Amino acid sequence: MPIASALGLILASTPVYLADTPVFRSYALASDLSVTAVAIIEDSRCETPAPCFGRDRLLVAAVVRDRGHDWEYSAELGEPIFLREGVLTLVDTATPPREGSAIPLSRYRLDWVFEPYE
Repeated sequence: MPIASALGLILASTPVYLADTPVFRSYALASDLSVTAVAIIEDSRCETPAPCFGRDRLLVAAVVRDRGHDWEYSAELGEPIFLREGVLTLVDTATPPREGSAIPLSRYRLDWVFEPYE
């Protein structure tokens, strides 16, 4: 069940899925609404499927442009961002974690879901 639906929010029946999106490119969510990932704040995801404690976090700096105004958000993997027009969630990344060295920003690919309100 989508996060916003679980909270009792009335959402449109068709979410917008943005898959495999590079950092620094703007993607339309709705009319006059777009998201751009501008930085990786933290990537402490585990490289192996073994349990890791106190880690396993992806935090992305994103700019949401809503009707000509820019709003800055910290998008954490799996956590909803409640916008005026709907709910935006960073749901996955196609970029595997790498321990011990930085991942170039150009290699990050992010998956977003936008669930507009009715």
